[in-house]
Amino acid sequence: MSPRWNSAAVKVATWLENVPRHSRPGAILLPRTPDGMIIAWLFDYDAAGLGESTRRELALLRQALEDAAVEELGFGFSPDGRAWSLVVRADQRHLRTEIGKAFHREMLADSLSKALLEAWLASHLGSSSRQNGPLSFKA
Repeated sequence: MSPRWNSAAVKVATWLENVPRHSRPGAILLPRTPDGMIIAWLFDYDAAGLGESTRRELALLRQALEDAAVEELGFGFSPDGRAWSLVVRADQRHLRTEIGKAFHREMLADSLSKALLEAWLASHLGSSSRQNGPLSFKA
C-alpha cells in the first residue's frame, strides 16, 4: 500500500460520511487503465463505528481479495471511524480480446460485490449465504 492511495482512501471514506446511508457495502469499478489494470473502490459505513464486526468484515474481505490475487493499493477510515474505503487493482494484461476483457470486468464487479456482501453477512449477522467453505471469489 502506498501513502498516496491511503490518503485517497481516507478522502473517499470521508465523502461517504456525507452521502445518504446505505444498508450494505458497495463497490465502484473505474474504467480500465491504459496499462490493462482495473481499479475498484470498496466501501462500507457502520453507524456503530470501528468495532469487532467491522474488523472481521475487513479481515474476511482482505482474505478473499488475497485469494483472488487482487492487490490492495490503499485503505482509510473517515475521521469519525464509521466509514471505510479500500482501493484495489486487478490485472487484465493477460487477456487478449476486448470481449475477454469486458467479460472479466463484469465477473470482477460481480465477485467484488459478492465478497463484500458475504463478508458483511458473516461479520455483522453471523451468517453467510454460503453453506460450505471459506469466503472466496475468483477474479
